[in-house]
Amino acid sequence: MTNSSTFSTRGAIWRERAVQLANVMPKYRSAGGKKLHARTPEAAPQGPALALSPGDVVSFRFPFLDMKPHQDGVQRNRPALVVECDDATDSLVVAYGTSRKTRANVGYEIFVSKDQEVCGLTKPTRFVLARRLRVSLHDTRFVSLNGNLVSGRLPIELMDRLSQLRGKLMTFYGDEELRHVHEWIGANCCEDRDRIAKALQTLCSPQHAAA
Repeated sequence: MTNSSTFSTRGAIWRERAVQLANVMPKYRSAGGKKLHARTPEAAPQGPALALSPGDVVSFRFPFLDMKPHQDGVQRNRPALVVECDDATDSLVVAYGTSRKTRANVGYEIFVSKDQEVCGLTKPTRFVLARRLRVSLHDTRFVSLNGNLVSGRLPIELMDRLSQLRGKLMTFYGDEELRHVHEWIGANCCEDRDRIAKALQTLCSPQHAAA
């Protein structure tokens, strides 16, 4: 497990806030009231630091909200896009990839069609930045294919699209801590922003800290 001393104090605080938020918000608790851990910072076993960059296409065991840590191994590997790498907080952000044309996972999307081979994909895929997850740089849910952690990389024009979407997300949140905390527990839809902000404000209040 990565020691909190290996990354910034700011990063450690944000990770702890994410755990606290996941514990108090009904959406992140099971029907029986048990705590859910699949999307909290310490959800997965930790290994060596990963050498990844924004724009890398990888295979990742993207967790369902109601999965427990020990169940992550039964998850089907799926394509994911590295959106951000942040050494200052010992973390990176991955976006959900899907080949389905449904409207189930939508928002802030990057479509890969003609560049499938360059991206290491076998079919048209869209990466959904509205469904993204911040994980440790040491997370073991990344899967090597044929000995390679990275299966492909976005071409220049799609890297421009990635840069635009990252900028839109930063503007949308307007607060770095809020964005990081939401990503740690799994930003499944941007509409959650206001609820997350309200819960975070409560956690940061002097009254809550004194409780």
